[in-house]
Amino acid sequence: MVPKWFIGIIGVTAIGLGVTIGSAATSEALAKGTPTDVAVELGAEGLTPSRTALVAGQPYRFVVTNTDAATHSFILEPADASNTPLTMENKQAEADGIATGQTASVEWTFSEPGDYQMADDRAAKSEPGLVSQFVVVPADTPTLTVQLGDFSVTPGSTELQAGKPYLFEVTNTGAATHEFVVEPATAVDEPLTKVANGAKVEAEAEDIAPGQTKVVLWTFPTPGDYQMACHVPGHFEAGMKAMFKVVP
Repeated sequence: MVPKWFIGIIGVTAIGLGVTIGSAATSEALAKGTPTDVAVELGAEGLTPSRTALVAGQPYRFVVTNTDAATHSFILEPADASNTPLTMENKQAEADGIATGQTASVEWTFSEPGDYQMADDRAAKSEPGLVSQFVVVPADTPTLTVQLGDFSVTPGSTELQAGKPYLFEVTNTGAATHEFVVEPATAVDEPLTKVANGAKVEAEAEDIAPGQTKVVLWTFPTPGDYQMACHVPGHFEAGMKAMFKVVP
């Protein structure tokens, strides 16, 4: 299954993008808008963010809740860094001393796309920091809105281009929990796969609760016929799929 760090579970509000299929928006207007919340659970087993594909120039508010018994810190930093929080105009992207059960927030706008991570870099060398990587995509990255109903899949567009990265923004508008899988048109629960940073990544998002949104970043290398589907038992059979085409 897809690593947790690659799927953004928004739980939340719609993501703001420079280019949105189906509606017009500009990065300038979005940058001046209300920050989009990114919920982060900071526990003993690691960091679980609600989304891990963000957009350059879009303001975000990381809402970090400590569910562990120990006090933690939270920082945003370049990928593979160590206790090197991002800085901008004498401001650092960090929150210190988050006690058990407490919630802290960090507001940040990423000026440049690239690979980043959120982390709890603890002072004790014997106890490694908790890390969750995420990607910031260019402001002009197209997003494709997808609504999952009971039991339907409704994409904002049914024709995409090969070789172009798309951010699928998948919202569960139904009353049941659903999942989102991108696969060949004739397949059944066979998500597209690729290798990123040495790890296998699948084009899917699991366990999308009612009212929740998850994002999946994907590039189709070749044209063809594909489908978006939900493979929670019985849902695909009830008609939860939508065909789409990828053109050259």
